[in-house]
Amino acid sequence: MSFWRYALPLCALVTALPAAAIEFNQFQPGKSALSFVSKQMNVPVEGQFKSFRSTLAFDPAKPAAARATFEIDLASIDAGSKDANDEVAGKAWFNTREFPVAKFVAASVRPLGGNRYEVAGKMTIKGRTLDLATPLTVRQDSDSEDAEFDDWEGVADERWASTEALVSPMLLDGLDGAASKSNPLAHYALALIYAPSDEDDGDTVGSEHWYQQGQSGRVLSGVEKEWADAYSANLARSEKYEYHLREAARLGHHDALLDLADQFDDPAFFEQAGDQINADPALVADITERLGRTRDARKWLTAAAEAGDSEAMRQLIEEYDHDDLQRCWTWVYLAELVGADLTKDEYHAIHENGAPYDDDVGGNAFVGGRGGIELAPIGAEQEADARRTAQAIFQRMA
Repeated sequence: MSFWRYALPLCALVTALPAAAIEFNQFQPGKSALSFVSKQMNVPVEGQFKSFRSTLAFDPAKPAAARATFEIDLASIDAGSKDANDEVAGKAWFNTREFPVAKFVAASVRPLGGNRYEVAGKMTIKGRTLDLATPLTVRQDSDSEDAEFDDWEGVADERWASTEALVSPMLLDGLDGAASKSNPLAHYALALIYAPSDEDDGDTVGSEHWYQQGQSGRVLSGVEKEWADAYSANLARSEKYEYHLREAARLGHHDALLDLADQFDDPAFFEQAGDQINADPALVADITERLGRTRDARKWLTAAAEAGDSEAMRQLIEEYDHDDLQRCWTWVYLAELVGADLTKDEYHAIHENGAPYDDDVGGNAFVGGRGGIELAPIGAEQEADARRTAQAIFQRMA
């Protein structure tokens, strides 16, 4: 399930210049409405946003020069009831406390014939910006100088959709058949299909509250039933994801073993997979540290450092190799070869929330960043050895 594939019909009335020079460039909030139809489990739910604004410059004779920006105050949503509004404003949906505004910036307008156009641009919502293209119909009211823009239906690219929605039933049947014959690749492919998307916040898809109400025997209807069904569907999908991932790992699939360690803190990867793994060593090192496997963490950080990761080099110096001064200098020299100076201070001004300091915002400035690595000097012979070792590692990277 993915909320982002919703239809967004938009009817916006704007004041135009005289008809002899039709150019729509003023937005009239009092004569405008922004409504939507979201779909969960194929059940349409209508609603509207009460607060939004737009800047507009559109001349039908010069569509390529058109520009438009829409900003929506997400907390102004009216989804039909207070419970629905509270749910949609929460973290699992719009998360209006952190992301109060959604914004669409049109980058191009392409005529489709008659009074229809295709508008393409960037949609930013919940901190993510993705491409969006939508058809648009423009009509001018014969009794006024107003124009009506309707049939605005957001069509996001496939990255907005859930992975499962993009997979054909035939493919699923084929993978299920192969998985039933203990094919690790099929199990892993199914795990990837059922894996939670970036937008899914664990079990917060839908509403656990309404799901539990339904489980207790309460008869649900409308949006409450929709949220309960969405939560139930997400639970089922999560169970499929874990089952296929564990089966793929049990059958020896290395990527599944790594995902199992990452998602479920299962140490089997480090006990079965061996060293010939095509994975980001820094990611593996992060997992090992989370699992408290110090020896494995040092091993994978070393692999990351030898692949050119200067952050891994710094971490090795500070946490694992500090008793071996020559080895620490080797990491410093290797970092220099990949363009990083680990001995340099990296301090900068920040706001209280950790964001880079902005003079236009003003307010109190704080110090962020970190100091450079400080190491005791080593003798000339040790330095030469450290530099040779660093050079040899650097040459192996090519």
